[in-house]
Amino acid sequence: MLLSALALGLASPAVGAGDERSAALGEPEDGAQADRHGAPEVASCTLDIRGIPPAIASSYNLRYADRDEPLRSLRHEISFAGSTITVNLTGPRYYGYKTIAREACLAGDVELPVQRKAAALRFEGAPPNTTVECVSGPPCPDADPRLLGEGAGLPDLPMELDLATVELRFKSSGYRPRLQRISIQPGANRIDVDLEPNCGCCGGAPPP
Repeated sequence: MLLSALALGLASPAVGAGDERSAALGEPEDGAQADRHGAPEVASCTLDIRGIPPAIASSYNLRYADRDEPLRSLRHEISFAGSTITVNLTGPRYYGYKTIAREACLAGDVELPVQRKAAALRFEGAPPNTTVECVSGPPCPDADPRLLGEGAGLPDLPMELDLATVELRFKSSGYRPRLQRISIQPGANRIDVDLEPNCGCCGGAPPP
């Protein structure tokens, strides 16, 4: 009986060192890319952000998933575990967004193109019933007079460059018309409107 048991033991297949290591570590045998708990592999890649002057990159944030990360350069590392992620670039003058598949992220760098915001003109200090006309042409849509006040005024202007110049004519009853040449940028632009009274004597009686 003892000889039979020994013979059966010698006939059993040996367990290799590699098999012992795999069994001990719990590694999947089918090569699936997952962690020990079955979660998908985290995808990591570098976003190559195009279209922002490097000097102002620190004024922008990158939002994705539940993160809101300030930019420190125009190459920004991201990581995520899902099948896709949508990233949004936020800031004062430019914006960008893109949905990225994990396969694209795992393959290497991903380019994030950035666009200029439209120029939003906000007028301050205008007398009541002041109108504004844009007389310089594009990017203004027309030269029609528009009443200022309570959010009214010119529509947002599309920007093809980082800087544009427009000529605006302001008119108001009891004030001298004024033509202003103004440089505008993408995003918010504050414009102070300072009109002179028609009498030319700053509130006194008109001259005889």
